[in-house]
Amino acid sequence: MYPVRTTVEQQTASVPVTPPEKPQTFLFFEDGSKRTLSVPSSLILGRKPAPQQTGDIALAVPDHTGTVSRNHARIELVDDQIWITDLASTNGTRVLDESGEETELEPNVRTRMHVVDGYYCGTTKQQARRSQTSKRKNRIAGTTRA
Repeated sequence: MYPVRTTVEQQTASVPVTPPEKPQTFLFFEDGSKRTLSVPSSLILGRKPAPQQTGDIALAVPDHTGTVSRNHARIELVDDQIWITDLASTNGTRVLDESGEETELEPNVRTRMHVVDGYYCGTTKQQARRSQTSKRKNRIAGTTRA
């Protein structure tokens, strides 16, 4: 019996095509809890946060230090970028780069994080990480103000 010949189009038509996986972003909190975020997202982090704009997600930050403000910071995920804004919090927001150097954010100034190693709301540390499917390396390159 002779083999059946097929065209390339016939061969590939039967193979299911899976769309490329979108990178995910995860927020890790000091108490060990984790939150998975979709893109785009806009989060208000705080002790008892409330949405400030349409589409905001209020996310309570576990705070055993008493240093997190009611509405402390905004994190925005847009395309392949993470932005953070201190919302004029009492104890400030700091970004921690890969070398361990901290940068205090100015209130109400939107600052880009290049896949951040860590940031602080008051003295409570959190981390934001992209899944490995992202084309960007899992490192911080510093901050850029908008």
